[in-house]
Amino acid sequence: MTAKAAKVETEKRVFVSPEQLNSEFLVVAGELVTAGANAFSGGLPIAMRRDGDVFAKFTNGILATDDPDIIAWCEANPDICRDAADPQTEAWAMLKDMQLETSSKESTLPRNANIDAMLRGESPTGGPESLVTRARKLTAK
Repeated sequence: MTAKAAKVETEKRVFVSPEQLNSEFLVVAGELVTAGANAFSGGLPIAMRRDGDVFAKFTNGILATDDPDIIAWCEANPDICRDAADPQTEAWAMLKDMQLETSSKESTLPRNANIDAMLRGESPTGGPESLVTRARKLTAK
């Protein structure tokens, strides 16, 4: 039985990443398979390949998977990707896109702006409180 077959089946999940449109991330490193030494390796074995690598692969900013290792990696890296089923992901992706500078557009949101803080209604830069945060404090009294 292969390692893949031994995994528990999970529901397919879809994640998005505005910054990593066509990227791969190594999630689980496979087993190193080596070949024998030769005259050029100084007697050391030569690494030929790794079997069993698991990658999180984004295509056009979308990753669809039912692999529990990839799902766990995505959930542990919310700065890279978010679950498309989460209602806040649409706003997160839009704000992330605003931070991106491309060859055809300039960024419209500073790279140091904390998007998660913005979504919580806090100051996005960690500096002085935003106008909205100060107003909310007045109504909470």
